[in-house]
Amino acid sequence: MEWHSSLNHETIAMALTFVPRFTLPDIKGEMEYVFVVDRSGSMRGERIRLVREALVVLLRGLPTHLELLLT
Repeated sequence: MEWHSSLNHETIAMALTFVPRFTLPDIKGEMEYVFVVDRSGSMRGERIRLVREALVVLLRGLPTHLELLLT
């Protein structure tokens, strides 16, 4: 948790990670990935550009199914 105080307001940033304590069955075949993006008016300009850059990084990090075709 991080506390930041400025002239206009005070903010707190917090990051949480939840690790599930159960096992999921193996899923054969295709996987589905869903990305939810805020496209409201508050996301104009620099903010939406940063979201686009983050999505590119996430998409490049997705596993490819090319290795399945090669085996």
